[in-house]
Amino acid sequence: MRKTKMLDLHLNESNNVLGSTRSVMGGVYAATEKVQAAQMQIKLLENRLEKAYVKYNQSTTHNKQLRDQINNLRRERLMFESINSNLEKELQKLKKDMAETIQLANAAFEAKEKAISEMNVLKVQADKEQQGFEEEWKHLSAMIEEDKRERVSWSGSRQRALAVWTELYPLSVCTSVSSFLSCEGHAAAIKPRL
Repeated sequence: MRKTKMLDLHLNESNNVLGSTRSVMGGVYAATEKVQAAQMQIKLLENRLEKAYVKYNQSTTHNKQLRDQINNLRRERLMFESINSNLEKELQKLKKDMAETIQLANAAFEAKEKAISEMNVLKVQADKEQQGFEEEWKHLSAMIEEDKRERVSWSGSRQRALAVWTELYPLSVCTSVSSFLSCEGHAAAIKPRL
């Protein structure tokens, strides 16, 4: 009996340990519940992993797009720098050309001013020459008029001489006034009457 009691006692103790172990474990269905909980945790974590993977892919795609944009912007920057450099060179060339043009324009303006000054001097000189010419023209015109008057006077004298000649020497050897006047004797004879 003693053995039965001991066995009963041991059985009770084992039942108590089993009960306390079962209560610590969560009961009879604790293992299946733990498995289900672990499976749910696994699904949850897999779901989170899937979402993280999708996010990662989206980030990778976005990073690739940004990298492409950066590369495009770098190319554009290089292109703009090249264009800017060319424009700077062209601007410097235009400034140099403009400075040369301004110098040429200044030189042309100075040459124009000098030509105008020389033209004014020549104009004054031409006016003086014109005035001298007009004075000489007047003087020569007066001389010509004087000469004309003398000729008219001389032609009148010739006609008078011819009249006197024909009166005095009707049958003279001299047949014309010029031969009469050239004849020394007749010229001497007629001069005192003129």
